[in-house]
Amino acid sequence: MLSDTLFTAFVAGQLYFSISYYKNGATSSIILGSLLWAFAVYTRSMIIYWIILFPILIILHPHKKLSNKIIDIVAVIVISFLLITPWMLRNNSLGAGFRMETNSGNIYYHNGAALQSKITGTPSEEIREKWRNEDAKEFSAKRNLYPDENSKYKYKMEKFKTLVFQNPFRYLLLHFHPVMLFPDLPTFFEILGFTQTGQGTLDTLHRKGLKAAILHYFDGKLWLIFLASPALLLVCFVYLFCFITLIKWIILKKLFFIWLFLLFIVYFLFLPGPVVMPRYHLPALPLICIMAAISIDQFFVKFKTYFITIR
Repeated sequence: MLSDTLFTAFVAGQLYFSISYYKNGATSSIILGSLLWAFAVYTRSMIIYWIILFPILIILHPHKKLSNKIIDIVAVIVISFLLITPWMLRNNSLGAGFRMETNSGNIYYHNGAALQSKITGTPSEEIREKWRNEDAKEFSAKRNLYPDENSKYKYKMEKFKTLVFQNPFRYLLLHFHPVMLFPDLPTFFEILGFTQTGQGTLDTLHRKGLKAAILHYFDGKLWLIFLASPALLLVCFVYLFCFITLIKWIILKKLFFIWLFLLFIVYFLFLPGPVVMPRYHLPALPLICIMAAISIDQFFVKFKTYFITIR
């Protein structure tokens, strides 16, 4: 089991309790949702910022009194921090700072390298290796300045922030990838032995675009895309009905559910940034399927009614 699979399960549980909270307004539902949030943070800390976004979900509940909403918000925040603070204190005592992990500092070598590649045209793999080697020498030569993980984390994040602040719009645009909406056909073909990884396709995608990346990856085996067309059509079918449901929510001003869409789909589709890995987007899948199912169900109900009327 990948950590991404476990993470997706926790996010799906939060989705369930969020919808349950909308339906019954029970404080217990939102508390159970925050419990799963803590488990998700321990699995992948990228979701830690939901502690800011989740209270908005409570505020948007259409039927609860303001006083009850305040109680729910306080309960969620207190319980959430009680669950993750012990681990953050433990990390702080080990010299990693008051945070869940320091691995996120490597965003500099991934997202930062992707941004630098876009600016200079140099392959991101070359930039990444160069930066890693330079930083390793820096940390080794100045051990007094970088004695622990906390200082190394701050160093990498400072360099990353400087790079992003110098190119904010270009970095933002790197988060929008049409390829993120495709199923993970490359892994499927690699398992079957038709293609292989490690060809620098991701770098080609960043520097030359989607078409060039497809031609580069399949290397003359474009017939594989034809074989995968049923899977691609199924995905398009799901996206179409998901979009129809979203349009209905917008027209009907279903603010609670629009926020669910932003929280559970947009958040996970765009947060990973320039590094496009299909497994990073798995947490968006449960709500995408639910939204598609809503419109598909309504479509067939109307079709059945129309068919019976014709008869």
